[in-house]
Amino acid sequence: MYSDTRSVSIAAADNGDDISTDRIHEIWGQTRSFVLGSTFTSKVVSVVLVSGYLIYFLFPSSALTLALIPDRTLPGVWNLVTAGYFEMSLVSVCFDTAALMLLGRTVEPIWGPGEFIKFITVVNAITGFTTFMFMYTLYVITRDNFYLYAKFGGFHGVIAGLLVAVKQLTPEDELIPVGPLKLRAKNFLGMYVLGATLLCVLSGGQHHHIGFYFFTLVGCYIGWLYLRFFQVTPAGVGDPSVEFAFQKLFPEAMHPIMQRVGRRAFSIFCQPAVPTHASAVVPITPAHVSVVPTTPKGGAGKTSSDEVRRKEMADRGERLLQERLGGVSATIEKLSQATGTTMKRVTSFSDGTSGV
Repeated sequence: MYSDTRSVSIAAADNGDDISTDRIHEIWGQTRSFVLGSTFTSKVVSVVLVSGYLIYFLFPSSALTLALIPDRTLPGVWNLVTAGYFEMSLVSVCFDTAALMLLGRTVEPIWGPGEFIKFITVVNAITGFTTFMFMYTLYVITRDNFYLYAKFGGFHGVIAGLLVAVKQLTPEDELIPVGPLKLRAKNFLGMYVLGATLLCVLSGGQHHHIGFYFFTLVGCYIGWLYLRFFQVTPAGVGDPSVEFAFQKLFPEAMHPIMQRVGRRAFSIFCQPAVPTHASAVVPITPAHVSVVPTTPKGGAGKTSSDEVRRKEMADRGERLLQERLGGVSATIEKLSQATGTTMKRVTSFSDGTSGV
């Protein structure tokens, strides 16, 4: 009896080992397929991120040179750039490389490797600089040495910028199917920013979590600025569509606040008379950039944005007509003076006669 029970136990253990082994092989196969299916550029950048973590793991003192430490940024300005590629947590490097490969599969085929690398470089560098300014400002205000000597790094800012890009390019795509849930590309940015905020608040703003928070917020904003005003595409420069206004990146309750941020960016980076696209014929106005069209709520005094735009086009056409007529009159006057002749004005009368 004892031997039979022992045999059953051994068989069950062997069966469990087989199941666990099969599960490991399944996970390994899925991971390998995921990595091989990512773009070449994403793989190269992922190797850089993993190398940064290995350097920190083997030589922890390297953080003094490669991580973002406000007190060491001058004269070591290179840490504004290297901090983005310098991972100091195993969880962070695994998450960032997986997110990079996932988002790169959507973004790089549309943009091309050159634009993809350019976007990563610009967002990472400006995110590092802006985060340094935030930390130094907090030190000046609070006189807390934590903000001066804290060290942090990671690819969080670029991931946030790529989430903005995915929200712009393919907002309705399902990036990660989770059972019956449909997690679309447009939802990931809000979840990522919310997660960074909660992590920073729950940790009391200490350690590298505040750096993660700043990297995420700044990366999101810089990514939007680049795509909105500076990215060169076959359609023109930037994306002036109402659907890509800054407040559209956030829940509706936050739209009034974020709309002011978008208007501020417009006033800094654009001139009202300069169109963002070569084919545009109407001067860009703040309404064109960040104001969501609304329907009038009764009353004859309220006008929709479409009516305002039509009125602007009519006024501009009238001004152009007057300018051209003025140019014709000036040309006729010059010809009259040059030839010494007198231009006669003929007036028709109701009786068919004419007078001079």
